[in-house]
Amino acid sequence: MEIIKEIPEDITTEELTELIDDNIRTTRRMASETKKAQAEKMLEPITITLKEPFEIEMTEVPLDDDIHFDDDEFEEAVKHFFDKIDFLDDITLDSIKEKLPDPLDYDYQPILLRLAAELLKQNSEICQIISEESLQPEEVTVLEKDLEKNKQKMAILRTLLSEKEEEKEEETEQVQNKFIFVPNISGSPCVLNEIKHIDPAYYEKFISLFDSIKTGKFKNFARFTAYDIFEVKDFKVRVLFARLTPDTYALISAFTKKVTTSKGYTELVNLRAANYFNSVDSLKANLDNEEFMKIQSDYEQELYNILGVAKDKPKVMTKKGDKND
Repeated sequence: MEIIKEIPEDITTEELTELIDDNIRTTRRMASETKKAQAEKMLEPITITLKEPFEIEMTEVPLDDDIHFDDDEFEEAVKHFFDKIDFLDDITLDSIKEKLPDPLDYDYQPILLRLAAELLKQNSEICQIISEESLQPEEVTVLEKDLEKNKQKMAILRTLLSEKEEEKEEETEQVQNKFIFVPNISGSPCVLNEIKHIDPAYYEKFISLFDSIKTGKFKNFARFTAYDIFEVKDFKVRVLFARLTPDTYALISAFTKKVTTSKGYTELVNLRAANYFNSVDSLKANLDNEEFMKIQSDYEQELYNILGVAKDKPKVMTKKGDKND
């Protein structure tokens, strides 16, 4: 079985770059193999009576066919998290962890590896400045402090990467995250209202996406760094969500393609993000409320009830020429 290689303390920039590239390739192969091995779960229909009524909202949901979340999105995420730790003065394990992505994110390890490379690159540049520039003693002192801070950050990143590998080795039970349903302005769960108005032909793919959040696999994961909101996606379907706690995720929106304008998609994300941020404090405050969590559990059962009722009836839409879609 392939493993992520540890970063030795005495390593050159070129060696680190080669090691990072190798680790990223290994991570992607492991993720691909995990996806292939994961069986799609299909929950049986459940009939329940919910405590709150649902009001159907007629919403045009646009999405651009040409939107991609690959290399550019990864580089944006690296810059986002590097900026968070770059000027951090209180350098502790906890303070660094607070600035990093969720360890459950599929790109957690590649991002940490790149951050370590960026810090090493920054140290090399600082050393070059010290050796080549005519600096005042106080200026050299400041730069030497920056070097030491970066070394501390790299040591913490190595520790976190090692912890992640140990967690993978010790993990024996499947993750079962909890769902919290973000309400719309009328108080009804937005995702349930949207799913009820979507062609049942897409339901099987939505089951796959919701299950991937439930199990922490996060199918075709993407991050909107401006909002700290995430997306999982399949052919023609998307689910927006956010992390409330390490095992609790807010379901923000579920939709299919309607038009092909990136402007329309951006407007949709902005609208759903605003709706989420209007309610996030209230949602977090009620996570210890048993009655609130019971209602969320009922919503989850209703979600799979809606998806499960028609899952065997329609013909699932597939993308020609792509078996993985």
